[in-house]
Amino acid sequence: MNHSNRLVDLAKQGCADSFRQLVELHHKPIRMYLAKYVRSLADVDDIAQEVFVVAFSQLDRFRGDSKFSTWLTGIARNKALEFLRAEVVERKKKNNFQQANITTCQVSSLKFQRRDFEFLEEQLSALESCLEQLPDRSRNLIDRHYFAQQSTATIAADTNEASGTVRMKLLRIRRILQKCISARSETNDRH
Repeated sequence: MNHSNRLVDLAKQGCADSFRQLVELHHKPIRMYLAKYVRSLADVDDIAQEVFVVAFSQLDRFRGDSKFSTWLTGIARNKALEFLRAEVVERKKKNNFQQANITTCQVSSLKFQRRDFEFLEEQLSALESCLEQLPDRSRNLIDRHYFAQQSTATIAADTNEASGTVRMKLLRIRRILQKCISARSETNDRH
């Protein structure tokens, strides 16, 4: 169990210090995320505070299906959308249509980002499942090359194979993973 998850569990049990630590860990990334869409730093601070108030009040809803930071970013996205939609209305009332249109584009950007984010999360989950299904030797080869950053020449020397053979194995494994991920995506699309 990682540090954030342990803090979340303690915070769910009523430990205020654990939630304070969660805020300290995630406050800066949430502020940076919000600052991409909200111009005023004072508004960014206010929205960030709202994010953590919502997170605290809804902590029991966090099931751990995703990272805590992902869950917080979802809350931040929703709060940013609320803020920007209110800004559009306010700017239209003041006949500032140019700024209202710019803000409307920001709202659209946030909406599409959510879809992209959900898609990437699904793809990552599928990749993790597909990696687990690989035979140990294939998974080891993937780990060494992509996660341990070992060159094909290094792996080839360790395994007494030609570098071209290692590259070909990696190519075949990538194709297997692509097919596995596509099959999982098709299954998810049907449900």
